[in-house]
Amino acid sequence: MEHRFATDVEHILATLPSRPKICMDASVALPPAKYSIVCDANTYEALGQRVERELAAQCIMLPGTPVPDMETVSLIRRETASADTLVALGSGTINDLCKYASFLDHKPYVAFPTAPSMNGYTSANASIIENGKKQSHAAHLPTAVLCDMDIIASAPIRMLRAGLGDSLARSTAQADWLLSHFIKGTHYDARPFTLLAPYEPALLENAAALGRGDKDAVMKLMEVLLLSGFGMTLAGGSYPASGGEHMIAHTYESLYGAGGTLHGEQIGITALTMARLQESIVAALPPLAGGTKGGKGQSRSLSHFPFPHPPPPQTGEVKESEVEKIHSIMLPSPRIEAILKTASCHTTPKELGWDEEKYAQAVKQARFSRDRFTFLNLME
Repeated sequence: MEHRFATDVEHILATLPSRPKICMDASVALPPAKYSIVCDANTYEALGQRVERELAAQCIMLPGTPVPDMETVSLIRRETASADTLVALGSGTINDLCKYASFLDHKPYVAFPTAPSMNGYTSANASIIENGKKQSHAAHLPTAVLCDMDIIASAPIRMLRAGLGDSLARSTAQADWLLSHFIKGTHYDARPFTLLAPYEPALLENAAALGRGDKDAVMKLMEVLLLSGFGMTLAGGSYPASGGEHMIAHTYESLYGAGGTLHGEQIGITALTMARLQESIVAALPPLAGGTKGGKGQSRSLSHFPFPHPPPPQTGEVKESEVEKIHSIMLPSPRIEAILKTASCHTTPKELGWDEEKYAQAVKQARFSRDRFTFLNLME
């Protein structure tokens, strides 16, 4: 049965020009076609034999631990040349690879998630390494996302916690996007956050249960991740879910390697770093720094913050009401830290196995990693 979200959410999703079918028991019947399943050894063992049998599909098993790079995209395109539809059997890496390969070949694809570890299942972009750097490429949505919640809930607990870490970027990414909107006049769309509003609180309140692999808590996480992906599609980019916290993670990985870490594990830590940075900058803006608060129409100077070259078009003022709006949508950093600890997630670079001095350098360099204005641009 196709999954239905809250009524207000369904109204927003109805505005999507092409919305995939979402099913939480993998029961949607797929039309007859020549399918090619793309998986690795682990995802084939979890779900591959069943899907291969039900779809009478060709199976492409990627060797070792798949890497989301252009070489693997090319491999998939060669191996699935005779297929009508690709089937991504896995989580982040395999989904991005199939999404981009099928997009380049103008073929539909279906997603069979095996873990709630990231929010890209329903986004129209794919993170692919090209020329040694991970980049976000325009792609397309799957025709269906078929979730076997028994399989997803039995994924390694580390992947469940990674999904929670990735979902915590909503707060810091939204604050960054609002800042860019107020300072640089960039487009801002509130719909992605309206989608999440009925679901995010329940996820965060059940972080402890999620950290134990509770199936109901995993369902809440999966709903948030799917809606987050839809939000990126509505926004026409990753802005609602990817800001300075992702730039820090990508910078560290580019400079020093991932060190065997999962993307969502990284984002949990970088979101905490970014939340603390955002709080310190908001608190430093006058008149709050002076202990008084101006009226709603009062402006607050940004001129004492150094901007990297080239500076944004507007660097002088931000309205008091605008700063208050940014502050109102931020999750406090102690709350983010408490959620991570409740779910037994890492909260420091050292716990993740990252070098703390290198991490500090990555934070300083991150603002140069992408043409996106964030609170990193106001960091001294």
